[in-house]
Amino acid sequence: MEDSMSILKLSGAEREFLERKANAATSEQRFVFRARIILLTAHGLSTTRIAEQLNTVRCTVSKWRRRFREKGIDGLYDAKRPGQPGKY
Repeated sequence: MEDSMSILKLSGAEREFLERKANAATSEQRFVFRARIILLTAHGLSTTRIAEQLNTVRCTVSKWRRRFREKGIDGLYDAKRPGQPGKY
């Protein structure tokens, strides 16, 4: 059974951008993961199926879907945090 959050329409530009980022070898892996969530959502997969396929939990899938619905592609990037930038 598909859940109501799995209904998501992407514009052609959004889909193209997310697919390009998800397949680029130089893309940050956090963003790739988030882009895959949105692309699988647009394909109609349920929260549970996406979580299983990406080896994560349902609440993570729901979080990134919600952020995308609220802010679009900008919502998939890390939010600015106070203090000194992180060191990777």
